[in-house]
Amino acid sequence: MEIATLLDPVAWVRQTFASVKLGDKRREKRLLVLAREMVQAPEKSLPKQLHNHWAPLKAAYRLFESSAVSFGALSAPHWQQTQEEAKQQEGVVLMVQDTTELDYGYESATQGLGPIGNGTHVGFFLQTVLAVRAANREVLGIAAQEPFVREPAPGRGKGKKESSQQRKNRERESGVWLRGVRAVGRPSGSARVVHVGDSYADMSAFFWQCREMGSDFLVRACQDRLVWEEEGVQGAEGGRMPAQLMQRARSLPGRGARRIEVHSEHERKARMATMHISYAAMEIQETSPSGHRVKDGQKMKVWVVRAWEVDPPLKEEGQRARKAPAKHRRKSHEGDEEHVEPLEWVLITSVAVSSEQEAWERVEWYAMRWVVEEYHHGLKTGCGIEKRHLGKQKNIEGILGVLAPIALRLLQLRDLLKWHPQEPAHAWFSGEELLVISRESAKEAQGWTVEQVMREIASWGGFLGRKSDGQPGWQSLWEGWERLNLLVQGVRIAREQAEC
Repeated sequence: MEIATLLDPVAWVRQTFASVKLGDKRREKRLLVLAREMVQAPEKSLPKQLHNHWAPLKAAYRLFESSAVSFGALSAPHWQQTQEEAKQQEGVVLMVQDTTELDYGYESATQGLGPIGNGTHVGFFLQTVLAVRAANREVLGIAAQEPFVREPAPGRGKGKKESSQQRKNRERESGVWLRGVRAVGRPSGSARVVHVGDSYADMSAFFWQCREMGSDFLVRACQDRLVWEEEGVQGAEGGRMPAQLMQRARSLPGRGARRIEVHSEHERKARMATMHISYAAMEIQETSPSGHRVKDGQKMKVWVVRAWEVDPPLKEEGQRARKAPAKHRRKSHEGDEEHVEPLEWVLITSVAVSSEQEAWERVEWYAMRWVVEEYHHGLKTGCGIEKRHLGKQKNIEGILGVLAPIALRLLQLRDLLKWHPQEPAHAWFSGEELLVISRESAKEAQGWTVEQVMREIASWGGFLGRKSDGQPGWQSLWEGWERLNLLVQGVRIAREQAEC
């Protein structure tokens, strides 16, 4: 998508939603009007986005209630645009896939929700596949997406649990990963498609589905499956002897070391870590969903890359302090671990690895999995999807169909800071926008860079810009963008009035 279109909310809405077909021109027109209001203030509730006017709010509720308005109908044109753009790329395009929970609390009046987490909350799940250009980490768009509700395991009546045969025949929830691969489709053109997943994607069926679709894969291993080395030890019958994946990966000799940036997660702080790396070609055999080898199953050549940390920092340096309640606090004993758990990634990929540089590149590809987690974070914090209560889960899926690409736009705009910080602002922002920024900040913005403009916009949303603050977060950036859009809209209205 062109940057000019991305920056202009009206042009962006037209390109994203104009081709949506809802079976009635009035519905399609209403969608465009609604999307224009939502993109201006994505974090606000639907009534506030429609300025608390009952007529358009009632029209929006009726739109999402319509049987012709579904998540798929609203989202499919954007998916197709992304898939077409991915096919036109040169080099590697990563299809980064992950699942997130949309949490609606302990109880909810919304119909159609299911259990999430440990079963105490209700909500539904969202599987997202983002297309990312590997060369510069640019997010192209959403290539596929699927919301789904977890169904409780069926019983056999009279309190009996389902049998092993019933479990075997029942469709598994993990099948959503395979459907994501099929939804992306077969690659064409010169682009090489690599599906990237975390340990939940470590399934034989996922590997073979990627191969069937003509794509590659890169997955973090969690199954300690049997592997056969490319140049394995000869057995008594002249065949290669199998070994356990984790044991074999950890016995590989180191090929190099590098310092990499580690993202914060849960108790872990963001930090720089010294990682060592090793790699080798191996073979794996097809396994059943339960992890057992399929008799006479196929074998596939893969490459295993292991990256691990040798000297992890002390807990006080690398871990956030968590003060437990007094009754749960334990006394420290001599011999307690003083260091954080060292990092270790064991990756399985169908893309050949023949050098240390290529091994580090595979690690970088896996690290791009954080992009989809950032996208889900933006969908929740930047668009407030978990605060939407529209009576039915189907209706929430409808509003999700509008918010999902809006959250992507938030991510892409925020990434302007990351990928184009020193480019001149006039190449990205309109003259009206720079004029408003100059007037509001009482500074001359014509010679500014993209980074200077974006940080100024974020300051309108509360970003202080201290040395320790890093880059602006979702909330401050988008409160500033909302103010900028309103001021620019006022300038345009005043100009139109002056010309009349």
